[in-house]
Amino acid sequence: MTISPTARTPRAARPDDRRVGLTISDGIRAAALARPHRPAIVLGDEHLTYAQLVERIDRVAAGAVGDLRLAPGDRVAVVLPNCLPYLEIVCGFAQAGAPCALLPPMAIADEVRTIVEDCTPRVLVCHTSNEDAARAGAQGIVERVLVVGRDYEDWLARANPGLAPDIADETAIFSIPYTSGATGRPKGVMLSHRSRILSAYALAAEYRAFGPDSRMLVTTPAFHGVGFLHMLAPCWFGGQAVVLPRFSIDALLGTVEAHRITKVHMVPAHFAAWHALSANERGRFDTSSLRCIVSGTAPLAQVMKERIMEAFGPILHERYGSTEASIVTNLRPEDQLRKQACVGNPFMSVEVEIRAPDGHVLPAGETGELWSRSPLMFSGYWQRPETEAQVIRDGWVSAGDLAWQDEEGYTYLVDRKNDMIISGGENIYPREVEEVLARHPAVAEAAVVGLPHDYWGEAVTAFVHLRDGHHATPTDLHAWCAASLAKWKVPKSVVLRGPLPRNSMGKVLRRTVKSEALASTPR
Repeated sequence: MTISPTARTPRAARPDDRRVGLTISDGIRAAALARPHRPAIVLGDEHLTYAQLVERIDRVAAGAVGDLRLAPGDRVAVVLPNCLPYLEIVCGFAQAGAPCALLPPMAIADEVRTIVEDCTPRVLVCHTSNEDAARAGAQGIVERVLVVGRDYEDWLARANPGLAPDIADETAIFSIPYTSGATGRPKGVMLSHRSRILSAYALAAEYRAFGPDSRMLVTTPAFHGVGFLHMLAPCWFGGQAVVLPRFSIDALLGTVEAHRITKVHMVPAHFAAWHALSANERGRFDTSSLRCIVSGTAPLAQVMKERIMEAFGPILHERYGSTEASIVTNLRPEDQLRKQACVGNPFMSVEVEIRAPDGHVLPAGETGELWSRSPLMFSGYWQRPETEAQVIRDGWVSAGDLAWQDEEGYTYLVDRKNDMIISGGENIYPREVEEVLARHPAVAEAAVVGLPHDYWGEAVTAFVHLRDGHHATPTDLHAWCAASLAKWKVPKSVVLRGPLPRNSMGKVLRRTVKSEALASTPR
């Protein structure tokens, strides 16, 4: 159903009318007043103008309170692929005070259930493409289900935008993206309106690429913190967010050309796919509109940085951050070749320290744990105070990464303190995969590690020791994992081997397994 546009939707008065707003929809509203008919979000042949986007945000907020009867603090589970309504759904529910738990759209029913049991949402929003898994995972927990592509538009049309509440405060939680920890158990990362908006301002200041004339290509899933931020930031500053529904390198480059994209965020797998094209294939696309390319989510090989700079010119940035800390450092184009294997200097308002295990700050050149402090960071974990205490100390947060700084204050990542694998931009935790393998009757033990891969950044690799008298092939074990895990968590390779190395406490030494694999692999 088509929603008629309106430039100025009535809004309820704020508790304090003197306060200037800093919630995630405030900048969108300002842009709608200035340019109501300008496209804000574009996906394929469809788009929403700023006026339409604001009205739809208000309709979601009005429906949240009037129809769904949500109270401030109630949660909404959002299990959506990148789609045109994604931003309005998160902004609208957040305006009503109901934070959205953001789940991966490819999650299977068991994975959905793990998260909804944790955050106990009253409402689930899914898509026709994943409705079966989402409904099965949320059955018996949520009260209502809205399906984009089925009944969502009718529900939206029934809401009265003039009755939209405006009760969110800038320090309130607007979303709870889920990320796994060292144990593989998903944790809800609570993000406030204020932290995301200040993150958007930091991006605008550092990349010099947001404003009314900017066109940002959103290439990563919106359920990720960075994916949602890259959808929000251009709309906050009056530009355009052009959404890529799914990745292929031809679709990415074709969209850059068709929409004259000025800024794009890419992960190493995207660059690998670009590099795999022949010179003639690359030449089919006009990418001259690009003013800023940002690499993030996983380390980018230095040789790839050089290729990108040669092909596109000095417009490459490499950022480092985490869902908890938000954006932390950025290596600017002028430093890409001068500072090798480096992630740059801190973003605006971010402080970085490299600390020893006892907490003291290390001098330049010494490796320790990277800690950061800023108003961009998260507000804590959803109902995980014990885990929160492990990553936050005196207002500083750590993602468990090891790093060092040079005399100029540039930061260099060395390794991860934990064993997290980043493959194709997705965070994957070994224990979750190991536990699935352990359920196979032929498996005695398994260790899962990430090995370097030109396309994926890291390839999920399982090393398996079979039980005596039992038989299973790598193909059998791959199929076993595929039946229980999301596609991106399934091992790219399964290697059968003898007993795994253990320490004196009986713990499997994943890093030894990885070192042995690297030593035996021709480089």
